[in-house]
Amino acid sequence: MLQFSGTMMARAILSLAPGQRIIHNTASFENISQEALIYMDLSQYLPALKVPIDGIFLGDLFGFILALPVALLFAFWISEVVVKNRMVVVLGVFIGALLGFIIILGLVGTLIFDQPLPNVSGTATFFSSLLLCSALGLVSGILLDLIVASRTRRDYRRQTLVHT
Repeated sequence: MLQFSGTMMARAILSLAPGQRIIHNTASFENISQEALIYMDLSQYLPALKVPIDGIFLGDLFGFILALPVALLFAFWISEVVVKNRMVVVLGVFIGALLGFIIILGLVGTLIFDQPLPNVSGTATFFSSLLLCSALGLVSGILLDLIVASRTRRDYRRQTLVHT
């Protein structure tokens, strides 16, 4: 049975003998954009890019979340005298930790490969994500602060006392 409506929708329903499946296919120009917002399957363009919500993803996510305050604490503790622009350090820590999150998810999870790494648990992913995201956040926070310091020397110059 084939039906057409005013919205250019075509419905094809093929009914098979009892006990077999019913194939139902709907194509609509209006529903394509709505379905793309809900679920975007990029597997036709890239080999994997599927992120299931499983133990690996949750371990990586919670490791990333806990790494943010750890990296901020270490970045401000190591360079407490040098940091002048705090927002630059916070931005650098977030960028570095996010980079670590994507690296762990790409290597261990299904972001790059079709199957996750064999014999990997959520616990191992959590601790590796916590360590890598903290380290990358710390390094990128301090490096971004140094890059901004080299570009704008006004905030980072030592102030000299002028005796009159």
